[in-house]
Amino acid sequence: MNKKELLKLLDKGPVRCIIDGKMRQLTRVAATKEQKKAYYDLDKGPNIGVWDMGSADIVSIQNKDIESVIGSGLDTPDK
Repeated sequence: MNKKELLKLLDKGPVRCIIDGKMRQLTRVAATKEQKKAYYDLDKGPNIGVWDMGSADIVSIQNKDIESVIGSGLDTPDK
């Protein structure tokens, strides 16, 4: 998955992926303007600023670090 495709998924909602053998849930949906600015401040070169929902922190990742994408978007119950 290239950086552009990953950014598109992250901007829509949570992305569940495997990084360093661990499942992580990341997003770029921002609660505040400051949070959104913090994401974009980390977007330099191959880096992507994201909210790591597990650690509750803004971190930088690279698309090459993602071993696989398990799913994306909000889960909804089966009817």
